[in-house]
Amino acid sequence: MLDLENGWLGSPLRLDKPGDEDVDLIRRGLGGRSAEPLRHLGEAESIRLLERTDAHERIFITDDGPAADFVRRRPSGLRVLDAAGVLAEAYAFGELGCPQAYDLLKTMWAYPRQVRVPPHREVC
Repeated sequence: MLDLENGWLGSPLRLDKPGDEDVDLIRRGLGGRSAEPLRHLGEAESIRLLERTDAHERIFITDDGPAADFVRRRPSGLRVLDAAGVLAEAYAFGELGCPQAYDLLKTMWAYPRQVRVPPHREVC
């Protein structure tokens, strides 16, 4: 049985603080409609949690271009990375070698939901 309270992910975060009611505004800003209340809900909740988090660097990771643009335009200052950016950082920090980082990105691109594949030198 999955132990959500004491598992390796830590305690679940709750959207029950002042301002968290903005999740639906964020969801609608991402293109969600009242007829589809779950559409973009995960992204909206993630954005709200990151915006209220008191941390040195807050990073929103997505390969959804419109969601990335939406977050970049918000005043919260969240940093946005896509899969290529994550793999470039993994390479820069020595977590992945080259061409392993770039090859992994190309493998991800082959799946039904494509990711951005920049020139090789932008990843490693």
